[in-house]
Amino acid sequence: MWISHRTLSMLVASLLIQCLRFVLLVDATCLAQYDGIPDFVLKYGPIIYLHSEDQYMPSAFATLLENSKPTVNYTPVADVPSPLTLDNLDSLNSLGGKDVFLTTNEGIRALPEWFSGTRPDKAGKTVDAVSSIIVVRDHGDGKMVDAFYFYYYGYNQGNTVIGIQFGNHVGDWEHNMIRFENGEPQAVWYSQHAGGEAFTYQATEKQGLRPVGYSANGSHAVYATPG
Repeated sequence: MWISHRTLSMLVASLLIQCLRFVLLVDATCLAQYDGIPDFVLKYGPIIYLHSEDQYMPSAFATLLENSKPTVNYTPVADVPSPLTLDNLDSLNSLGGKDVFLTTNEGIRALPEWFSGTRPDKAGKTVDAVSSIIVVRDHGDGKMVDAFYFYYYGYNQGNTVIGIQFGNHVGDWEHNMIRFENGEPQAVWYSQHAGGEAFTYQATEKQGLRPVGYSANGSHAVYATPG
């Protein structure tokens, strides 16, 4: 069984969940301005079903910053802003970027509670969890636009193969991308870690106008069909 996660937001979103029988419908409401963002990006925003047995729900990226420290070669970086926030995170770019890692204070083996993300409460809300963003790329002619709908999870639980679990890691971004031409959706990309699948918009399952995706249990790869 999946829980529905509807991405409607621009730039950052908090999740609102409404109970509908045995399914939770998740709406994302905007916390940032919409100026300059095409209306159709919201109109066709995907609906993602989260698996009901998934222990690791959507999370706020800011929570990772609150519970980690930047390191280089496993050594904490000195003289960085404290606390590290979304507003000053770009200060780490001065360190060169490629060798800097956010390392959790507890370590991955501790599986701290904040890895679990934010489940909807009885009022239908994931309080203070800004867990999705939208990035819009205009190809320059105003006709072709790519909208990337990113979903963040605090922890990725890998798959088990012949009794051994692979792929556990802290921080997990997945996304859909919809390509628009003249405001009309043409194709949808479903990310699955380093790869993914693309379909014509017409071929995808939809609720109303919105393409539907299914998030894999634990790993959060996004698929066009359940199973």
